[in-house]
Amino acid sequence: MLHDESKLKPGAERFSVLKNWATLGAPTRGRGACANRLASSSASELSACAEAATTESHGTGVPATPHAARRDSTVVVPKAYNAKLSPVRAWREGEKRRLHALPPFVAATYASIAATCSDACPFKAGGCFVPAGTTKRRAATRDEAARGLSAEQVIAEEVRLLDAAFRGGRVPQDGGRGGRDLRLHVGGDVGSEAGARLLAGAAERWVQRDGGRVWTFTNAWRDVPKDALGHISVLASVERPEDIELARTRGYAAAIVVEAFPSSKAFSLPGTSAMVVPCPAETKGTTCIQCRLYLNADALLDCNVAIAFAAHSATKKQVIEKLVQLGGRVTNRGARRPHPFTENAFEPAEVSS
Repeated sequence: MLHDESKLKPGAERFSVLKNWATLGAPTRGRGACANRLASSSASELSACAEAATTESHGTGVPATPHAARRDSTVVVPKAYNAKLSPVRAWREGEKRRLHALPPFVAATYASIAATCSDACPFKAGGCFVPAGTTKRRAATRDEAARGLSAEQVIAEEVRLLDAAFRGGRVPQDGGRGGRDLRLHVGGDVGSEAGARLLAGAAERWVQRDGGRVWTFTNAWRDVPKDALGHISVLASVERPEDIELARTRGYAAAIVVEAFPSSKAFSLPGTSAMVVPCPAETKGTTCIQCRLYLNADALLDCNVAIAFAAHSATKKQVIEKLVQLGGRVTNRGARRPHPFTENAFEPAEVSS
């Protein structure tokens, strides 16, 4: 179901976009481009798969389901009102908070966490920010709608909605660098290799319709080959520094959750050789669509750079408890030396579509 996110999520406080992450002084070496390996699925094949109630879903071997059964298991938000993704203006009218998206704009998707997220994610059973706070009710609605469905069936519906966005025509040219960029799975994941390939085909068609970059994060990186995601810029979600190294061997740059940032600048962690950069949305107030680090995962991999998120929101305590259990706890105390970085800006290479 296509949604206006002003009805999907009340959002965040008004803020001014600050400096680009270049103020962090990351190195210029190792500029890379996103992979050119694109999925081959066609729009007509996906449309048939998503609509047929008795045929198999796009070669995955999973029976498709009637549209009524899939409804609300996933949503596509053509213009996101999420202060981390893109600029917003917020104000109050009495007890209600109102939001207005500001350019550059970004599209986003949300999918059922219960159906698509890997059980390997330590935060699926508690700690995930999506089923908490202002998004709790809608996350529960998606999970209820996905009851009895496989991850591939939910992803097939997501792909159908993406192909139908903007009436199946040209993607608006109001993004960070031309066509509107797309953030997959603010909530949810790829589910499986089959789901990843379905999404890779949708990402290819998004770009063919003059859309911008497509990016996401996944906890399924241990099981899903990087090339299954085709044109999508994807980071492996990890909880331990050692897993940054493991993800790299599988072709993924990584994003790690920490209790707190030991520095607002780039820093090192025992267990990984990567330079770890605190998410600029959390330290500088900039947005994903303007910073564009996540939209260049292959460049991050080439530069041996990982991104860090600090535990936050209503689930902060649960996240910290999980990190302690996993032995991946990183705090703002202790011997965590700053990483030696240059004062030059990291400007990832553009990808030609």
